[in-house]
Amino acid sequence: MQTQGLEKTSPKWAVELRGGARFWGFFGEVILREGKAVRIVLRKGKEGWQVETGMRPARLSSENPHLLLALTALFALSTPWWAGPPRPEYALVPALVFAFWAVILQLFPQVLRHHALEHRVLEAVARWCDGERWEDDYRYLTEKVPDWSWACGSILFAATALTALPLFLLLPPAGALPLAISLGSWLQEWTRERPQSFLHRLLLRLQLLVLRPPTEEELRAGAMAVRRATEACGKVEPGGR
Repeated sequence: MQTQGLEKTSPKWAVELRGGARFWGFFGEVILREGKAVRIVLRKGKEGWQVETGMRPARLSSENPHLLLALTALFALSTPWWAGPPRPEYALVPALVFAFWAVILQLFPQVLRHHALEHRVLEAVARWCDGERWEDDYRYLTEKVPDWSWACGSILFAATALTALPLFLLLPPAGALPLAISLGSWLQEWTRERPQSFLHRLLLRLQLLVLRPPTEEELRAGAMAVRRATEACGKVEPGGR
């Protein structure tokens, strides 16, 4: 999971999610609007699952993505004058890279489960920071939070692969690749707001290739991580549990 905004459109205190799945578990951060991050590391070792949480200063991402897209587009449109001709044979490279990793990761189901667990835990902590409350962390994590996340970098990767197809036919690689990434980020946000669209369903299906449902043991460890993280961010209300 890479840096992206959250699902909700109402005013938010938690504005970004960052993290990544590993063989041993996952690490992640919930970035708050005040410029702080709730950091979570969930790791399985010889003595079982261990959770590390804390707060640290964090820098927010750019608040003007349209400006970045416009500047990238101007750069890309200039490349035919100095970067050589288009290379149409590169058009499928991003899609092939995505497919390669999707196939390779099938060999490591624990990473796919940890990926889904990362999504669940970070989303639950973000919702808590935004004011939502519940009594049972495990029940909430299993019943109210899905495996998938629109904040995941796999969505950006898939959207970039889609936009790269026509761009590499028209522009040199030096311009096509950065513009494909910028347009992929824009497409990710555009489809987020249109859940009934074909592209939304397509990107979600592609993300599901790199996810597996967590086991009960992993979900209980995730519930422990949620509890520790909400305590670390100082938002547990007396008697709220």
